[in-house]
Amino acid sequence: MSAILISSLSLETLALLAGIVLVIASWPLPLRAADWGFPGFQGVAAVVFTLSGLPIARRRPENPIGWLMIAGALLSALQFAGHYYAVYGLLAAPGAVPAAWVGAWLESWIWVPTMAAVGAFPLLVFPTGRLPSPRWRPWATIVAAGVLSGTVGLALGFWRRATLPRPEGLVPPDTPGIVAAMAVVGVMLLVAGLALASAAVIVRFRRARGLERQQLKWLALAASVAAATFVLYLLLASEVHDQTVGATLLAVALLGIPVAIGIAIVRHRLFDIDHLINRALVYAALTIVLAAVYVGSVLALQALLASIVRTTELAVAGSTLLVAALFGPIRRRVQAAVDRRFYRSRYDAQRIADAFSTRLRDEVELDAVVDDLRGSVDRAMHPAFIGVWIRDA
Repeated sequence: MSAILISSLSLETLALLAGIVLVIASWPLPLRAADWGFPGFQGVAAVVFTLSGLPIARRRPENPIGWLMIAGALLSALQFAGHYYAVYGLLAAPGAVPAAWVGAWLESWIWVPTMAAVGAFPLLVFPTGRLPSPRWRPWATIVAAGVLSGTVGLALGFWRRATLPRPEGLVPPDTPGIVAAMAVVGVMLLVAGLALASAAVIVRFRRARGLERQQLKWLALAASVAAATFVLYLLLASEVHDQTVGATLLAVALLGIPVAIGIAIVRHRLFDIDHLINRALVYAALTIVLAAVYVGSVLALQALLASIVRTTELAVAGSTLLVAALFGPIRRRVQAAVDRRFYRSRYDAQRIADAFSTRLRDEVELDAVVDDLRGSVDRAMHPAFIGVWIRDA
């Protein structure tokens, strides 16, 4: 293991330990208001990034994705420690630690290079470690410049107002125009970089064959789960005031993307990815449809029953029963639609098998049955050779 890797992991471990101590010390505080996802999300993300990037860095050291993940893990651990240093020193126990604003200042800008290290750049070079073509180099350079601009702009903008010792100093006065422009342009370029990286993955998938296509399927699986969870999060946010559950589900789903990247590069042959994608597509679509039915039925029943009852319990109970009744039929329809659209060979084979079984009930001639069997197998599986052995009674 290289000295750089050992140093990075050691510093990350110290930051995580410090963050855990500060989380425990700050726990009486209602942390939900200060965290996205769930308390300690940055620390969990650092561990996930490490577990995803370390095998790549050790087994495929020439691939920069592993090193980018390790760098993102270190930055996320520092953000974790900085965040809870500020929470403890400014909110839980004001004045208990010196310069608590430093933690808030660190968190104000460190998320930009973290997202670039675990998001934009790994996706740009996934899975080979190289850009799709030399024509992508200018765009990658622009994204890197945007990350630098956003980092510097946010850091300088906060630094000017964070030198005040009191927590009120964290409320920003007017930020200099050039600093604000650097921050805004940098964040916009980071968002554009994430979109560009997604486009690069799509371009690779359309061109890829064999091993590279199988690796890209892992990323497609994680991305589809995250997208479905994001839709569910939006639906829950429109109906539920407390967004903790939705934010937690979305945070966990997003962490699945680096996990999928690590599996795709190092251990992609362990699982049947096509089967997993099939199930992910089915249950992602099923979740979205049932969530939409639930929300729509709750609103409709509330409107219909408003003149009878004032509470929403009856509408919620009716919607729950409706969703439970529709689960099976909708799942079967979604499964058939996914097979028909994405797994046509499986869909056609199932239809051929069903048709053969229907004809078999009425067929009594042995030679006709054998011919029908050979024809059905040929149309469904396209084998190089078909042989039928019949035991003499």
